[in-house]
Amino acid sequence: MSVNDTHSWDTAVRRQPCAITVAQVIDEYGYEAAQERWGWLTVRTLSSLAHQGRKQLERRDGP
Repeated sequence: MSVNDTHSWDTAVRRQPCAITVAQVIDEYGYEAAQERWGWLTVRTLSSLAHQGRKQLERRDGP
């Protein structure tokens, strides 16, 4: 395994966080906190999860 394979190894072994949790962390503490907590995920993945989480929260809590 090369050094460049580290990221793919991390994503294959670690569990993807709940989208709602990602949205809450980013909204309350910012992207930097989310990157510290889930450092193996890309900014794009975190953004996508946060978007999904906000949609789920909106559906759950109503308009």
